[in-house]
Amino acid sequence: MLPRQRELDAAIASLPVRLQAPRLLPPDRLLLEALRPLMGRVPAADRQQLDEEATAERCAEQRLPLPVYGARAEPRFSVTLLVDRGLSMEVWQPLAGEFRDLLVRSGAFGAVRMVELIPPRSWEGDGAVGFRPVEAQQVVWKSPKTLRRSPPPLAAEAQRSLLLVISDTAGPHWWDGLMFEVLEAWSRQLPVAILHTLPHWMAQRTALRALAQAEIRNGDATASNSHYLVRDPDGWDDTLTRGGAVPVLSLDPGSLAPWSALVMGDGRLSIAGVRIPADRAVLEQRLEPLRPEALAPAVAQPSSAEELWQGFCRFASAEAQRLMMVLAAAPVLSLPVMRLIKEAMLPPASGPLPLQEVLLSGLLQPIAWSPEQEPDQQHTGRRDAVRLSPADADTLQYSFHAGVLELLRSDLSAADTVTVVRMVTGLLERRWNALGTGHSFRALLRDPGLEIDDEELKGVVNFATATAELIERLPGEEYQRFARQLRGRSPQPVRRVWPETMRFVSHDFTTALLVEVPELQPVRFETARLQNMPLERFPTSTCLLRQEGGRWTMDSRPLQVEGYREDLGGRLALTLVKIPAGSFFMGTEEEPERSENEGPQHEVKLESFFISQTPITQAQWRDVAGWQPLPAERWRQYLNPDPSNFQTREGQAEGEVRLFEGEANTDNRPVEQVSWLDAIEFCNRLSQRTGRTYTLPSESQWEYACRAGTNTPFYFGATITPELANYDGNFTYADGPKGVYREQTTPVGMLPANAWGLHDMHGNVDEWCLDHWHHGYEGAPADGSAWLSSTDRQQQSTPKAVEVGTDDSESRLLRGGSWDDFPRLCRSACRAHNQPGNACSYVGFRVVCLPQGPSLNS
Repeated sequence: MLPRQRELDAAIASLPVRLQAPRLLPPDRLLLEALRPLMGRVPAADRQQLDEEATAERCAEQRLPLPVYGARAEPRFSVTLLVDRGLSMEVWQPLAGEFRDLLVRSGAFGAVRMVELIPPRSWEGDGAVGFRPVEAQQVVWKSPKTLRRSPPPLAAEAQRSLLLVISDTAGPHWWDGLMFEVLEAWSRQLPVAILHTLPHWMAQRTALRALAQAEIRNGDATASNSHYLVRDPDGWDDTLTRGGAVPVLSLDPGSLAPWSALVMGDGRLSIAGVRIPADRAVLEQRLEPLRPEALAPAVAQPSSAEELWQGFCRFASAEAQRLMMVLAAAPVLSLPVMRLIKEAMLPPASGPLPLQEVLLSGLLQPIAWSPEQEPDQQHTGRRDAVRLSPADADTLQYSFHAGVLELLRSDLSAADTVTVVRMVTGLLERRWNALGTGHSFRALLRDPGLEIDDEELKGVVNFATATAELIERLPGEEYQRFARQLRGRSPQPVRRVWPETMRFVSHDFTTALLVEVPELQPVRFETARLQNMPLERFPTSTCLLRQEGGRWTMDSRPLQVEGYREDLGGRLALTLVKIPAGSFFMGTEEEPERSENEGPQHEVKLESFFISQTPITQAQWRDVAGWQPLPAERWRQYLNPDPSNFQTREGQAEGEVRLFEGEANTDNRPVEQVSWLDAIEFCNRLSQRTGRTYTLPSESQWEYACRAGTNTPFYFGATITPELANYDGNFTYADGPKGVYREQTTPVGMLPANAWGLHDMHGNVDEWCLDHWHHGYEGAPADGSAWLSSTDRQQQSTPKAVEVGTDDSESRLLRGGSWDDFPRLCRSACRAHNQPGNACSYVGFRVVCLPQGPSLNS
């Protein structure tokens, strides 16, 4: 079986076939559930239909068979999908098609139109952008000035349309600011959002990094983006302004669900997005220093294949590295073939991202360019400015950068190529698209018994095999004849006579002899939970709230906790407290202001573990973020050493961060504005450097440690006061007192600890947990492990660390509440969630050290 190429069908004796492309979207049910708020129906303004019930009532009452008509209900929204057709987006085109088909099949939207966005042809100099509806062949070119006045061809009028822009924001038309400027203008007319194909940690390498992050709310149903309330994460006063922001989403239920609620005016939710400056000069000022051509002179270019590969491994996910190694064993590389190899050799949950990382790595390059592309390449000197048609994208073949293929194949055995072909062949037997329906790509069947001139093949290589039994399933007499021809053909004669023409090579080897083994005897031994880990006792104090005579009093008491200090280098250390093994009832059944996602209450049994006494501080974060990897270590992503909003900076205006009495700087405050992915990378570095297993706590570990043996709403008792935790003291819980609203984070450990010596478990910052978000505890693990999948309900047998890139799309758990939350949101059982790529000024984390298990570097 050969990859399809233009002009190839007539050149060799072959038959075209279609192979079913692998599915890229999450399950339909989950996506449609996330979009449910948008699926309402409204009365049509100009259409009526027979009201059967009212007609029957009139007939019964008036004895007259007169029909009664009412307004016809129709879907509230139509959807327009604007799909970027830049070169780096070719791998995502099937994903856009799947999403379009899902929306059409649902029948919940008035019309669904997919429009291709053709990037500007820079060699013409006019900056015009092309729009091509998929049902039409003609491209409509619009100048930038025209674009600002009118959106692309919509599926319906703007008042009832949703515009979703599917892009990786990596093309030149994003870096020059044109598309951002146009999106800002469109967002004043209708709801607009960016469906980003890359995860947050990769999106920050695209043109999005030039825009300010924004937290977006909306209380006006179906309104355009100009009505959205936007909070600037860089400001501590939480000032809300209107307009200028576009939500940035991913194609997964955890991202689409809050956006759907936002469009329908649910003001309780906020989602992440970017704020686009209305002034083109400001936008240009932000983009200019970050453009690839501006950064290129400052970045040392790799001089060898080894440096190229090491640079790729420094930032690529484990799945992308595995895929790159497997592709080195593949006989041919084209987009359809690479998709099949990825599905055959990588776990199903990996999605399209590893292939996108491979294509953007710079290690692969197209073998040939069409004449249409040459002017643009000469004009800009950049390959990402090239445009390809869908047919070109599927037939274009790739090769490795000079020296990289030899480097990768030096670690592969001769059997690896055969293994890849065999695995892909097995996958094709399951993906055989006999009817040619659905998403598919074209290939050619060739009879291996026919002698073909090498010149006719033009470098085309077999990538899989198909049996006569498979070919017989295809409709058409030519395929039946082809199958009979294969069945009737005798095996090919051996072209080389053995052993005259065979070359022998001598190999030295060692043999082993079996000897008599003495009878095995049982041996007693003891295992160490933590080796070379001297434990210390740390003094601290806790506090309990008691109600006496209608007033709440605080009963303070000292205590000693056991733990250890992890040296971070220099004078910094991380204190971890030992949490005893035990069991508790997780969640609530009857607690004031509870949420239904906190049940059903269930018993969980946990082994002993260690957890950091406080959230990770700004100083601790800065120290680990600044570590340089040792030869045996590998950092997976860059960490901003100073991400926090509430942080003293040189040249900062007075009042932006208010220091507390005795506080010289904010080094001892919790680090915030770090995403779940950032927190996982912190754990990865700590694990590699220390040889121990550090990770985020599972949700059950967090609640068990927070409660510290209590079953009240707070570990202090039945209510809470601002003297015990940092939250919005303008509000109360139960009959507790009001107090101060500090409007910012506080130094860790400033307020009393719980009975196990842990500080700031209520308020200050929300804390990331390892688990995926689930709406309730039905099917939750009962052994303290993290619940790591909301789709297939896979559960781990023991808590363990998670590697970056395993799944960074579904929402992750948040616990504890923050400085900006109501007291009910700080309860021990309260649950929240956010996207793993989002970073907010009220979110931080703490770490756990697992007593046993491999480190992340093993």
